[in-house]
Amino acid sequence: MSADLTRLFSQLEQVELPPADNWTPVPGRRRSWHFDWAVALGVVAGIVILALVVGTQQELRRQVAAPTPSGGTQRQIELYPSGPGQSDPWLTMPVPDGWSVSIQPEPTAGRGGGARAAQIANRPVDAFSTGVAFPEQLDWTRLPLDTVVIEVRDICGGLSCVTAPGESSDPLRWADAGPLSDLVRSPDPAGFEVRALPFRFFLEGHVIVTYVGVQASVADRAQVDRVVAGLAPLSLPATGVVHGKWLGVGAFAALPIDEPVFGNLPAPPTTGTGYYIIRHGGGTIAHPMTYQTALGVFCGLAWDSAAGTFSCPGRPERWDRYGRGAQGTSRDLDQFATLTKNGNVYVDFATINGGKVQLPEP
Repeated sequence: MSADLTRLFSQLEQVELPPADNWTPVPGRRRSWHFDWAVALGVVAGIVILALVVGTQQELRRQVAAPTPSGGTQRQIELYPSGPGQSDPWLTMPVPDGWSVSIQPEPTAGRGGGARAAQIANRPVDAFSTGVAFPEQLDWTRLPLDTVVIEVRDICGGLSCVTAPGESSDPLRWADAGPLSDLVRSPDPAGFEVRALPFRFFLEGHVIVTYVGVQASVADRAQVDRVVAGLAPLSLPATGVVHGKWLGVGAFAALPIDEPVFGNLPAPPTTGTGYYIIRHGGGTIAHPMTYQTALGVFCGLAWDSAAGTFSCPGRPERWDRYGRGAQGTSRDLDQFATLTKNGNVYVDFATINGGKVQLPEP
């Protein structure tokens, strides 16, 4: 029995009943009690008040003990906007209660420096910025050893950036992270355990890096898992332009199998606005409805449904429904990258692969 309920019964035992002389005989009946209504109402009111107090205290204890639905986070910060000052539904990062978001800019040594999209920590760390590019972006010798720093950045070298082998699934798992030294030839700062998790979002390669001081609290260490698992997109539209270069064309299941579906794109350079997409196996293929000949002349493609081929009117070239050269052609059709997320298909209309068709995996 809780202490509150014990106190309640103890107080009830101390309530004084009316004196014995309130009992008077009634002719022809049993003895009856002359009830004191003022005393009775006082007793009832006391019981109700005590019960409310006990219930309120128990509910407060339950709320304190229970975790918040968001795992102790109150806000999300946006990563990788589509342009300066622009914001759209893309990737976001949770910030735990009481944590700090760095505003100190970080220099980069070209693409090899690794552009930083966000830096959060369990204490303000801007005062420890060095003005040097990653991985020496903070003065680790002065940073207290109970500090936890979480970053999202690009780690690039030459023409390539670190990335996961394929499009990542949500939620990300910090258990899949490995040593940062596997990606960067730099020793970990003394007193900090450093781990990195490469991931892909809409085919772009990024990396989450965490620095956990040896004196960091258990609670702050637990936030690392929550932040990584909470790294997620805002609500992505099924149709329309996303992040400036991807067009949502609807549900994968709604596309007919091995039959082209035609549509219009926002005008990308040199490829016109027409496109077609075709569902094949477990994926999709998309091509512009424009072909550039060896002489640099552009022609619009025409679809022959009976023959199952594309052609340039007045020219001998032919392509099959997947865009592969079939007759008199020197190369395949240009191909857009496509991606299926949450059951919806997106076409990267700003990037083409230069005329070598890649079929999706079965």
